Amino acid sequence: QVRAKKMKVITVFGADRIPLYEDAPTTDELGITLDVLPTQFRGILGAPDMPKEAVDYYAGVIEKLLDSEGWASYAEKNGLVNEYRTGDELTAFLDEQREVYATLLEQVGS
Repeated sequence: QVRAKKMKVITVFGADRIPLYEDAPTTDELGITLDVLPTQFRGILGAPDMPKEAVDYYAGVIEKLLDSEGWASYAEKNGLVNEYRTGDELTAFLDEQREVYATLLEQVGS
């Protein structure tokens, strides 16, 4: 929709502008704090009791992908920001997002 000029990007989340949307200010520039806004993210999750060897294998595959020139090109072309998190860091992030969504839902009366 943006490429078709039917939609305009009015802000990007975070402190740094995204080259693909260089004219769009960041939420930081607009004085919007991210601790009250949900973050759009994507993730890959495994089964609860997944063997460590399988976790390590898939983590290696993902790390290799994220380090590839193909992924870098794809991310730049699509305005993606890479923030690779695993283990306790990912768990903490998901807990924070759960709280953000819960707060927002409470505020709108859900």
